[in-house]
Amino acid sequence: MPRPYSTDLRERVVRAYLDGRGTYREVGEQFNVGEATVDRWVSRFRRLAKFEPDAMGGDRNGKFDEQSEALLRALIEATPDIRRDELVVALRDQAGLEVSPSAVQRAIERLGLTRKKRLSTRRNATPNA
Repeated sequence: MPRPYSTDLRERVVRAYLDGRGTYREVGEQFNVGEATVDRWVSRFRRLAKFEPDAMGGDRNGKFDEQSEALLRALIEATPDIRRDELVVALRDQAGLEVSPSAVQRAIERLGLTRKKRLSTRRNATPNA
């Protein structure tokens, strides 16, 4: 994943624009960044009065808190072969939690839980020729 531009570069670009050293395009050409980038950085500085980029990535825990994780654990312990789509419905009905099957899977993995798979049926006998 690419890294954000340095805070030093951001500050120099914004200061150049605010000091009247050119338009977005001209300042961008001076510092080898795009016109839209200059626009975003200047707008961000005016709005937040800071040059630092926001943290990259995101919270993968999403909507699950301790209470909903405890409910998820209880549901799996009560019914080990429950499917993810059934867990989604149960979480919505019992906790009002709207999550996707993939969010449920990530929570299951994060909690270190395993679900018991149903026993497979016996193989069909192959007739001898």
